[in-house]
Amino acid sequence: MTNSHHTTVSHLRFLSNLLDRAIGIPGTRIRLGIDPLLGLLPVGGDIVSGIFSLYIIWRSAQLGLPKEILLQMANNVFVDTIAGSVPVAGDVLDFAWKSNSRNVDLLEEYLQLPKKSSAPDLWFVIILISGLLAVIVISSLVLIGTLSFIFRLIFSR
Repeated sequence: MTNSHHTTVSHLRFLSNLLDRAIGIPGTRIRLGIDPLLGLLPVGGDIVSGIFSLYIIWRSAQLGLPKEILLQMANNVFVDTIAGSVPVAGDVLDFAWKSNSRNVDLLEEYLQLPKKSSAPDLWFVIILISGLLAVIVISSLVLIGTLSFIFRLIFSR
């Protein structure tokens, strides 16, 4: 791993730890990050969290990860996003799933391999990240619509 790669991976590991493991719960070995806390903020929190996750994938692609691993990373974010859009249950999954840490683990494992395949083309990465961004935004809009519908049912008489 080059010095530049090491610096980038360290930066991404710091970000993933901030999102997934920054805060230790006293008296336990349990750690959580700001990702599940952001998830408690309706809509905006999930979008902000999703953008950080997309950044990790983008930087990983720049380090030469092949399509297969980028698709695994995208799947981790997809599961986190879809499950995270379910109130309460999604926040619990956010706490347990830790997609950002999983993705940086995939990056580090790949960079330890002696032989590396060629990096995916730019269009693949742009389409992958655009698709995930669409999923993040649409799931947030569905959440807004669902909450709005529930509030109207409860408060309209």
